[in-house]
Amino acid sequence: MHSHPSDSAARTRMGGSRPPANLARGGLAVFYWFKRGDAFVQYDVREVSPTRYELTFIGPDGVECVEHYDTPDALHLRQRALESELAAEGWVGPHGWNV
Repeated sequence: MHSHPSDSAARTRMGGSRPPANLARGGLAVFYWFKRGDAFVQYDVREVSPTRYELTFIGPDGVECVEHYDTPDALHLRQRALESELAAEGWVGPHGWNV
């Protein structure tokens, strides 16, 4: 359903309208949800360290995939691509907040 990023900054498994400044720092995450019918998917983004960023995607089946990036720009590009993929598949969102 979701393609793996081709960016070499992505280190493990599995973008939008928000700038990289929406990254949560200090281990906190910014969560986004999408809805299609009665199903939900979510992803969160976080700054793990000044040189490590993560995007965690949880599919409608509950399977969690984590991607790692070296820069906030690389993460932001992935967010935009993921949100485009979800919209093309009929998911409505994003809805989200900081936790």
